Amino acid sequence: MRTRTVRLMIVLPALALALSLRAQPARAAFTFSVGYLRSYWVFQMTPAKSFAANAPGDPGGVATAPRQNVLRVGYIHWDGAGGASGRTIATTDDNSGNTVVIDYTWTGAYTVNPDGTGTLNVTSTAITDANCTPAQLAGVCATLEGPETYALVINKGAGVVSLNETDNVGGAKIFMTGQATRQWNDATQFPFTPKALRSAWTFQLRPATSFAASAPGDPGGVATAPRQDILRVGVIQWDGVSGVTGHVIATTDDNFGNTVIIDYGLTGNYTMSSDGTGTLSVVPIVTDTSCTPAQAPGICATFEGNETYAFALSKRRVRLYLTETDNVGRGAKIFMTGEAGRQ
Repeated sequence: MRTRTVRLMIVLPALALALSLRAQPARAAFTFSVGYLRSYWVFQMTPAKSFAANAPGDPGGVATAPRQNVLRVGYIHWDGAGGASGRTIATTDDNSGNTVVIDYTWTGAYTVNPDGTGTLNVTSTAITDANCTPAQLAGVCATLEGPETYALVINKGAGVVSLNETDNVGGAKIFMTGQATRQWNDATQFPFTPKALRSAWTFQLRPATSFAASAPGDPGGVATAPRQDILRVGVIQWDGVSGVTGHVIATTDDNFGNTVIIDYGLTGNYTMSSDGTGTLSVVPIVTDTSCTPAQAPGICATFEGNETYAFALSKRRVRLYLTETDNVGRGAKIFMTGEAGRQ
């Protein structure tokens, strides 16, 4: 009889809890509107290649495509009423691997459905000859970017907007994709200074491949490319003024698949604009002991070179989005991109 009583003492509370949970009304889904998207959000974008870009016969037009965006970073200002504007810093290549960085502003419009899906239309860009690095012939820079459309979805819990490009007029069928996260809570933009970056930040970088690396005839030089960085992790120490030091552990391959790990230091400098975008220039510090497995004397130091990056900082999430803006001597046009966070 005692055993039965114990069993009832266990079963009855559990049954009561189950009935209580069942009786609770289902939570209503959150209803989104254009008003949910307001203030400043920073974004990072990487390429997604259509399978047409790899199909036999080049139906994706890689061989004849104009300049393509490889990486982007910047910010979007949503006005809460359907209007958008922003700044984009784009790393671009033509199909011979000639890199140009385009730093420009744009305006457009957005929609938001009740379920959090929506659209972003970039309707106009403000580009002059001064927006391209290196400089292009007069009038050419303004032709390198144009109107674009995106599908979006809002994740309220994670506080991110996921963006997928939905058009690709005249290109090599390489679409941009990425996420935006809130930079600042207010409608007015937070005034950043170099002091926003100080102390140690950890980072992780991954590759983004230029379409030149896939173009017929190997104009990107993949077959003859030197060793490439595939993945990196490490720490950057910002001094709050303009200087950086750091430690990098890089996984690298040559074009025969011979992997070498390079564990090295860095030094460099950075700039910070008031809108939270900026630049980072780094100089590697590599010795013979930096490589695993060991290389012939003097060889390890040749595997890493000077680099430049564009970045955008989110004050709200304390995240830094990094995109490489040069690729000197790398041959295969594989750029590094990723995030950093305060340690």
